Amino acid sequence: MESSVNRSPRKWCFTWETLSHLPTLRLYLFDGETNPSSQCGNLKCSLNLEQSLLLVAWNEEIDDERVDFVLRIPVPRILVDPGSPLEFKAREDHIEVKLVMILPVDHPLLSNFDSVLNLGNRDCCQGRERSDSARLSPLSLDSDFKRLTLDGSVHFYCKSCSERLTNEPLRNFVEMPSANWREVADNWFGSCCCSFGGISEKLVYAYANSYTCIKGTCLLDNASITICKDDLLGFVFPVDDEKELDLVGETVTDVSYEEENHQANKATEATAEHGNSNESISLSPVSHANTHMDEHHCCIDLSQGTSMGTNCSAFSNNEHLRKIVDLEIDQKIFKKGPLGNGFMINTYNLSNDIEWLKFVCSKCSALLGAYPSFRKGSLPADGGVRLFKHCIATSASGGSEGNIFRRHTLPRTFVDWLLESATDDLSFRTIVKDLGTKAPMLQIVLLTCKAWCCSGCCLDTKSGTEESLPKINLLPVVKVLYADCSLLTEAESRKIEKWASKNQANEVYMMACQIKELKRSLELAQETLPLSCSLLQGLLLSSLERSH
Repeated sequence: MESSVNRSPRKWCFTWETLSHLPTLRLYLFDGETNPSSQCGNLKCSLNLEQSLLLVAWNEEIDDERVDFVLRIPVPRILVDPGSPLEFKAREDHIEVKLVMILPVDHPLLSNFDSVLNLGNRDCCQGRERSDSARLSPLSLDSDFKRLTLDGSVHFYCKSCSERLTNEPLRNFVEMPSANWREVADNWFGSCCCSFGGISEKLVYAYANSYTCIKGTCLLDNASITICKDDLLGFVFPVDDEKELDLVGETVTDVSYEEENHQANKATEATAEHGNSNESISLSPVSHANTHMDEHHCCIDLSQGTSMGTNCSAFSNNEHLRKIVDLEIDQKIFKKGPLGNGFMINTYNLSNDIEWLKFVCSKCSALLGAYPSFRKGSLPADGGVRLFKHCIATSASGGSEGNIFRRHTLPRTFVDWLLESATDDLSFRTIVKDLGTKAPMLQIVLLTCKAWCCSGCCLDTKSGTEESLPKINLLPVVKVLYADCSLLTEAESRKIEKWASKNQANEVYMMACQIKELKRSLELAQETLPLSCSLLQGLLLSSLERSH
């Protein structure tokens, strides 16, 4: 195919796409203005496998003159069947080309395909492979935990401006425990007071206490880290004039030693009424606050050196029981389980007494995370601030290999949850709601989790010179349908709620600014397809990049 002069200033875009269950690599070629079915005459396509290049040519009638057009499109590194003819067709708003693949793009044989083809430029190839490998590797909590622990001591920085966020490097890292600790305890050991000497109660206490934000300790989950507010550098939380209220509407005050003794004395008297000589002391208020077992008493084993005759003072000095009492008074916010990570809140984590506040960088005002606060308050309800992994870095240069969280982006983190939710609950429908207003903001339907695509701008073949083609790689994505619900009327919102209930859709709550960023990612991906291919069943077709 001979080169011709492109006399049009129009910019043509391309998108390559393949699905795991189809042996076809599909090309969408469009400019948003041309109707190829009526304007592009004598359409031809040819493939140059040696240069990984596809040439698409046609001619148009412009000002009573036939003008030739030739576009050069880079082809991603795949194995194409050279014996299969190209399929191409001019449609109303795009040109479609199909290539037959020998192997799917995720086949193990293709893992080192790029390095084999570029042995002459090994150093460059290996550098690109390391970069791609880091970018595409899965978001793993276990991997993050191991790397943080291996580093020994870590400072955290704002990813936007590299401002340091921590007073001292953190050295103690703990994985956030299961969010279903109440069910775990009751399912394994039962809720009866006689079950294994009250081990269910002990396990519930251990789980709840593990959510406590302690200075110098960093709690990790998939999307965020939680650190104590005292570990933050230069951040001062305003002190409210009114006392903070806990989840049951009681005033949280400093607990004196005498008050602890009073709580302990009440528990001791309750045990005496049961006539038990030396086995246990009932702590029913703790059980009520943490396990919802109002009709049962859970037991704490005091058989090691403690008798029924233990007085109030000895009881108070028992370190384990003192912690239990402290848990009842100071950690009632955990009675229904953890509050969540601030990035994505499930329905069971919501509380009418808690609101989530944004936490921003003091230097550049970029969003760093969020923290739960009692209504009309400003202090962290549990003393901890959640920092979103995609907003922070573990090195001053956020994009360097030293940043453990460099793979984390908002879309990937969201997709990670989306795929986990679809696997666990078999639900491929999600409603994203505003964490502040509780109004539906996004309706999302997961179509397929195994798709690959890449997009870019085409190069025209100019007389005398040819621009070098960039190397392109297919990136893993999930294909989704979505709808923007932010401007719905009240009646339309009710329809969405009815749809969610009927289809058993997952509900998740996010901060408004995070939803806006997620919606922008969906809109940008939607623009990589021609209009006729971006609508389905009244919803918009788009994609979000996944990490693996």
